[in-house]
Amino acid sequence: MKKRITICIFLIIIVFLLCGCKDKEKEEIIQAVKNEQASANSVQIEENQEEQGTLTKNLLREVLAKPQVYLKYKTQMDLGMGEEEVTVSYALMGDMEYIETASSVSHVSMLETQEGNYTIMHDQKVYMRTTDDVDLELDGVGDDNIEDELEDARFTSGKENINGVEYDYEEMFEDGEYSRFYYNPSTKLWEYWRIGDNQLLKIEEYRNEVDENLFKIPEGYEEVTMP
Repeated sequence: MKKRITICIFLIIIVFLLCGCKDKEKEEIIQAVKNEQASANSVQIEENQEEQGTLTKNLLREVLAKPQVYLKYKTQMDLGMGEEEVTVSYALMGDMEYIETASSVSHVSMLETQEGNYTIMHDQKVYMRTTDDVDLELDGVGDDNIEDELEDARFTSGKENINGVEYDYEEMFEDGEYSRFYYNPSTKLWEYWRIGDNQLLKIEEYRNEVDENLFKIPEGYEEVTMP
């Protein structure tokens, strides 16, 4: 707004000057006005580009890219008997990772700890040692190179209706991949996430406090071996 007012005042002054100038002087003044307007437009474009992705940049820097992250979301998955609503919980604490999936047909956790990797089947109250690493594959989560990625990323924004609510979204393009982050228009809180063409994730909870008990085998569970 300040820039726009300054330009308007400048134009008014130019009108007065033109009234007493020769043709050549008029051309020089008009060209100066055009140059000033082009410069102002260029600055405005740069400011708009800097504003794109502000909420997502803050979310990644302040929450998701930290060494301790807890994230819980719901989505739809095909578990062999049609699509089911699945609740996924993920925790990162330094080098340790935890992921839990719970639905009406199964409840399983995977741990990657300093003592080893484990798969826990809560329905049977058993666990087994595995060689599999926990790999959530969610962009930006626990990413210690987030600043480099943000520097190379491009952002766009828009609106999309989800379940009758119009959400603001910011879309992040980086290294041939993209993610869309949806924010509540009133609270600006992160509520949905779509990574590429994958299923929409409904964000239930996210924070930087992680319960260390998540990385322990629950009491009373029996160890079994792979058949």
